[in-house]
Amino acid sequence: MFTILFQIRYNTYMLLKDFDKMIRGFLDIDRIDSSDASLNGLQVSRSKEELRKIAFAVDASMESFKRAHARDADLLFVHHGLFWGRPYRLTGGLYSRIRFLIKNDLALYGVHLPLDMHPETGNNIGIVKMLNLESVEPFGDCHGLKSATGACFPPVKPWTR
Repeated sequence: MFTILFQIRYNTYMLLKDFDKMIRGFLDIDRIDSSDASLNGLQVSRSKEELRKIAFAVDASMESFKRAHARDADLLFVHHGLFWGRPYRLTGGLYSRIRFLIKNDLALYGVHLPLDMHPETGNNIGIVKMLNLESVEPFGDCHGLKSATGACFPPVKPWTR
């Protein structure tokens, strides 16, 4: 579901190709891409290169698309994109979602494992930090990549919100 809307500085914009380059570099997408069945990066483009608003959601659902469009977003950044390691027929729900994106000139950018695994801002390290865990180190293996961040329990200090 749509959760965050980010507006690029008032009266300015970022080019789609620059956004892609920035995110690919920061999340090290190209190094991880061969090990991740999801199609990390730009999954559906748009006719205009300029990005003024970016929406963020977990899933590439029609509801997320509609909410991003209603807020005039130019790009929707999701954790779970549309494509996962194989060709798909553009029929049914997938057709409807892609049609909506193209009709409304809304780009879709998906990032899966690189977003989970990022050592500073990834989903895994975020949970570790929130729980105040100690002895944090990579563990697990996903196609030769250390795929998770582990920690020893108990927390260093009581968890408070």
